[in-house]
Formats: sequence, structure tokens, C-alpha cells
Amino acid sequence: MKKLILIYVLQFFLFSCNNDFVEITNKDFPFIILNEILSISNEGVVISASLYNDNEVPFFEYGLVSASEHEPTISDSRIVFYNDPGKEFQVSINNDLIKGEIYYVRAFIRTSNKLIYSNTLSFESQGCLPPDISSISDISATSGNRITIIGNNFSSVISHLEVCFDDLKSTIIKASIDTLVVFCPNTSTDKSVKIKVTVASQTTEASQDFKLLNPWKQIDSLPANPYNLNGHLTHNSKGYLISEAIISDSDEEQKKLWEFDMNSYEWDMISNIPFSTGIESIGFSKGNDLFCGLGSYQRDLWQFNLNSKTWFQKSSYPGLLHYLSYPVFQINNSVYLYSYQDGFHEFWKYLIESDTWVQLPTPTELNNREFICGYLYNNTGYLLEMDIGIYKFAFNIWKFNDATNSFTINHSVLVNSGIETGSFIINDNLYIPTKAGNLIQYSLTDGLLFYLDDPTDMYEFSFVFQNENKAVVGKAFTSDVYEFYPR
Repeated sequence: MKKLILIYVLQFFLFSCNNDFVEITNKDFPFIILNEILSISNEGVVISASLYNDNEVPFFEYGLVSASEHEPTISDSRIVFYNDPGKEFQVSINNDLIKGEIYYVRAFIRTSNKLIYSNTLSFESQGCLPPDISSISDISATSGNRITIIGNNFSSVISHLEVCFDDLKSTIIKASIDTLVVFCPNTSTDKSVKIKVTVASQTTEASQDFKLLNPWKQIDSLPANPYNLNGHLTHNSKGYLISEAIISDSDEEQKKLWEFDMNSYEWDMISNIPFSTGIESIGFSKGNDLFCGLGSYQRDLWQFNLNSKTWFQKSSYPGLLHYLSYPVFQINNSVYLYSYQDGFHEFWKYLIESDTWVQLPTPTELNNREFICGYLYNNTGYLLEMDIGIYKFAFNIWKFNDATNSFTINHSVLVNSGIETGSFIINDNLYIPTKAGNLIQYSLTDGLLFYLDDPTDMYEFSFVFQNENKAVVGKAFTSDVYEFYPR
């Protein structure tokens, strides 16, 4: 990778802002000279410039940068041009200028390995053109979704911009003079809003209404005792919930296996459960068979056939017993399970077809780590770790390589609160509930983070059913069931 070289034109020629004399002393690379301010008005400023490129060195980008400090850089507000300007040309700044402010401006030009700045000119702004909105990528979207706003006279500096959906301020992800990408803000109800863009104290409102959608909808109540939710899994757009036994006058009511249709929202009790279940039992599926069991201090693993509605006991888990959840992920016919208790670690693989447990060497990189859950993404297994340090919370995502039986950190992100259970994936986003009452939306493609409102308070002892488009969430200690559906 070539090192970026910053070269100031003043190193190679003599120039004075108050003198038209310029002596060129280097022609090995192209550069631009700003000659003078031609005009200043309430529509911006026009500047004359000259391009020197006698050796015809290729360049791929040039433009202007401006700021209220001396010697602005490309990290400040900038305008980029891509066409060949010719030797003598004029450039205009019509955006992001506050009336009465003193601005400094200079040109830049990029070659394959150099970034070259021009001399600096200054002016007192009389204002600029207001932002202009020409189109919006969608006419409706859910809180947390991204939309693109196309127009003109925006800013390339995010801190100089404000984008609101009526009075709801959005989070700006990317910004340039003609394109903005933002997160739709949180809303508790579906509503029609106007999108407004503010730059340099001037606000423009889009002509078309935008439908801002709440992703949450309360859909049902739990059919089982809400104080005792043990295990859950999803198979073919149906959720399966294991409820714990209820003790009443020394009589034990049989534990139930409940089926939930994610399309019709209907519950069906399909079987009694013939084994003891611990808190947060594991669950996975293969074909028409469900597998569930384990949980706190439990070894039993059972198979339930959906066609015959019959149970078959499988090989008991032979490893380290764990108090709460066993993080697992399934890759084809193998289920990987990580166990941690009181400083001891084990890593196991369960082979579904042969009903065999195989202990794997515990990867050394997992020592002294306690994981919350496991999940599968693009046929690759991951473990989610909560790391609580001094004055910070973070979650680490560890990626599994089944060829080398090793893990590497795939993502590490600081967050505003501790996290526990209930994560799920929809449309390349990982959703993680927090103890602060938010739902973290974390993009697994570009790492962008957004905090969604969460009415379910589901950070622990909850169940989640999910498919590729939506999730159904139920919270222990209440009877409420919610649907989370990004649209």
C-alpha cells in the first residue's frame, strides 16, 4: 500500500494572496493555484483557479475544501469535481456557508500517491443556497432502517447537518454535498412525517410525506406459565417453546412443548415433555426432528419427531455442567457447544446422525471468557461475549473456523449497557437486547450501530423465535408476546 504524501504547493512556488506574481519551481506533479475571489453573494462565493500539469501526470480527483480555520483539509467541508477543469477555471461554493462567518478555502488534487493542496484564500460569507431535496430512496421504512436522500447544497461534514423526521432527529451515517444516508429514528407508532434537512441554519422540507414505521407490535399472550420458560427454537417458521413444570400441592404438572405459528400467530400444545429441563435448555433441529434438553445442571438430550409426535432419548451430554445457558451453534449436521463454569472450559461437538458427543480441544483464545450465546451466519458459527470493564461495556463476536478448531475476534464494539440473552439476526443485522431497555442493531456487513427502543424488556429469561424477516419475542414474568418486523 502506497503511503499518502501531503505536499503543500507553497513548498514549490512563491505566492502572495495580495500579489498576482507566481513563480513555478516544480513540474513533477499537478497542482492548483487559487487566483482570487471573483464574487461573494447570498448564494455563495466564486473563485478563479489555475491548474498546472505540464507533464500530464494523471489525477483522479480535485476540488475545494473550506473551514473557519486556517489551512482547511479534506476532513473539513469539501466539494469534489471529477471532470477535467482545463488550465484556467472557476469554482463555486454554494453550500454550508453561514452568513457573517470568515472562511478559509484552498484547492486540492489527488494523484495515485499524492494529495496536493493549493494556497489559501479567505472571505467573509454573505450566505449560501439552501439545501435542496430532489428524491428519497423509500417512501416508508422502519426505525433503524437506512434511507438515502439525494439533492444538492448539503455538506460533507456530518456535524454541519441535521436531518429530522418531523421533530425526530435522525442519525446521519454518510454525507456529501449531494447525498445523505441516515438511520430512521425511533417511533412508538406508525406515522406520516416530513423529512427536513438543515445546513448552515437553512432548512428545506421534502415535498412528499414519508411513512415512519414502528417495528414492534404486541400480538399475543403466552399460553404457558410465564415464570418458567426453559428453552426455545425455530424450525420452518414455527417456534417451539419448552415450559417448566409447575409444582402444586406436591403434584407436578407435566411440562409442555408448545408450537407457535409465526404466520397465523396461533399456539398449539403438541406434546408433554418426558424429561427434566433446566433453565435455558438448548434446542436445534434436523429435518422433521427437534432436539432439546440440557439447561442448568442437566445432561439429558431428547429428539422429538414432528410427524409421529414421539420422543426418543439421545446420548446424554458428557461434559461440564453449566448453571445457565450453553452457547451453541449448528453447522449442517454438527452442533458445537461451549461450556464454562467456575473458570473451567470445555468445547464439544454433537454429531446428529451418529448421536455422538466428541470433545474438542478448547481453543486457548477462549480461556477465561464467558459467552452469552452462539449463532450461525452465512454458514459460519459465532460466539457472542459480553465484556464488562471499568467504565465501559463491550460485546465481542468470535468467529469459528471449523477447519482449525479456532476462534478469532470478528467484531468488538463498545455499547451503552450490559447485555445478556435473546439475540437474533434479520437481514444481515444482529439484534441484541440490553439491560438499559434498548435493542442494539448491529450490521454484520459494515459494523454500523443503532439503538432501537425496546418495549419488551427482554434482556433475560425470554424466548425468541425468528425467520429471515422477523422475530417473535416473549418475556418471562409477563404474559406479553411481541413481533419485531423491520420493513
